[in-house]
Amino acid sequence: MVISPASYWRLFLKTDPEKVLLRKMRAKNKTVNSKDTKIMLTVTQRSERDITKIFSDTDIEWPSIEKQLILWANLFRTGKKLRIKITFNYNYEKTSQLPSTSRRTNKRSSSATQWQLNELDSQVITKEDSTGQPSVWREIYKTMRYNGPPCNKGPHC
Repeated sequence: MVISPASYWRLFLKTDPEKVLLRKMRAKNKTVNSKDTKIMLTVTQRSERDITKIFSDTDIEWPSIEKQLILWANLFRTGKKLRIKITFNYNYEKTSQLPSTSRRTNKRSSSATQWQLNELDSQVITKEDSTGQPSVWREIYKTMRYNGPPCNKGPHC
């Protein structure tokens, strides 16, 4: 049985990225808005160029994608590999801002570094959820982290 990309999208893929992102961003007081979706079609035939299409939000025009796949069907039958890569782009926005007086009194606990670490952690988690594999960055940070006592060689230890 063969299922069309449009049907597979509607039945399985369309809601997954939104569910994952909404769950993660809701915990961090952020909203998620879909920006665009990029689809890249590739075939392992040197004479054929890759095709990239960008659609607003998640409104994908599947007939144009399916038409290209039909054009490449003979290449598939001869053993060439067809690939569809879908990239979702989202905007993140904070849902609630702290009042300016509260921000001044709590400045030490919400540093720029902590904010950046939280953003990095969010990106790593999103990547892990989208690929289903652990992020290589966690291992890199574990390897590069220095847990010993401070050194005496100046500010650049």
